[in-house]
Amino acid sequence: MVQTVGGHGKVMANYFPTTLTGSAQSWLMNLPRESVRSWEDMCDQFVTNFSGTYAQPGVEDDMYQVRQRQGEPLCDFIRCFTKRRNTILRITGESVIIVLKRGVRDQNMVKKLATKEIRSTT
Repeated sequence: MVQTVGGHGKVMANYFPTTLTGSAQSWLMNLPRESVRSWEDMCDQFVTNFSGTYAQPGVEDDMYQVRQRQGEPLCDFIRCFTKRRNTILRITGESVIIVLKRGVRDQNMVKKLATKEIRSTT
C-alpha cells in the first residue's frame, strides 16, 4: 500500500512495525541494534526468519502418500485424505478420484469404487 502511493524504503520501514503482531512483532522488537541497514535488508531478514514456519501448499504428488492403514476406519482415512487434498491448490477431480482409488483398502469401498463410474469428487 505504501508503495502504491509513492512511498519509498524509509516510509515502508517506518510503517512496517505497525503491521506486525505476535511473534513477528516480538522478532522485530528484539533485533540487535543497527542490524538492519535498509528496507531490502529488513525484507531479507524477515523472510529468512519466517520462511521455515510457513506451511507451503501441497502438490499433487503429496496425495499419493495418503493410504489407508490396515485396521484404520474408512472415515478416518477419508478425513486424512480430505485434509491433505485441501492443502493442494491445483488438482483435478479426476486426479483426486484416481488417488483415492489407489489409497483405499476398505473392501466394501474398493468394490464400490470398482463397480461404479465416478465422474465427480462430490
